[in-house]
Amino acid sequence: IPIEQDIRPGWFTNTKGQLVQFTRQSVDSDFFSLYRVRVLAGSGFSGIYTEDVPPREIIINRSAIAAFGFKDATDALNRKITYQADNKPVTSTIIGVVEDMRLTSVRKPLRPMVFDNQAKFFSRLSIKLNGKATLDTLRHIDQIWARNNPTAGPIERHFYSEYLDNQYRDMIQQSWVCALLSCVGICLSIVGIRGLSLHLARTRRR
Repeated sequence: IPIEQDIRPGWFTNTKGQLVQFTRQSVDSDFFSLYRVRVLAGSGFSGIYTEDVPPREIIINRSAIAAFGFKDATDALNRKITYQADNKPVTSTIIGVVEDMRLTSVRKPLRPMVFDNQAKFFSRLSIKLNGKATLDTLRHIDQIWARNNPTAGPIERHFYSEYLDNQYRDMIQQSWVCALLSCVGICLSIVGIRGLSLHLARTRRR
């Protein structure tokens, strides 16, 4: 799953001379389609880099367009930028621009993000299940893992739906509390209006 712990920092001086801090994440060619992240311009990665070299191609998100000094997504395409990453200057070509995606709570603002396809930083495997025979599928995955990595220990597994639930649990709880208080307020208003109506009716009879 794409989570905040997997991202790394980077710094870029834009056309206005401003130092912009952004986050970096290494992904493969299927990442954006798997998580349904829309490509705004250009293309995704055609593969991955297994060599221990700086990324030649990168993809930026929507928030990085203005932050890096570009007019729009199309203006950013095929631009070479030099930025600081992993304690050294890196020059890469922007081959695509994607929609923003959240790796943290909505309480935090969206930030510029750069994606590369360096395999050496891969630490998680994302698998999409169709919802059928889930337990059997997970058991089969565990068997393959144990057979190919007998000394690695069990898989540390997370479901993306559970991750999202943990990220927004407090907001969901707050929404339920607000809804409950609203219902109580409406009920009290109805009781108050009914009581006032009865009082006026009795007053008129007198």
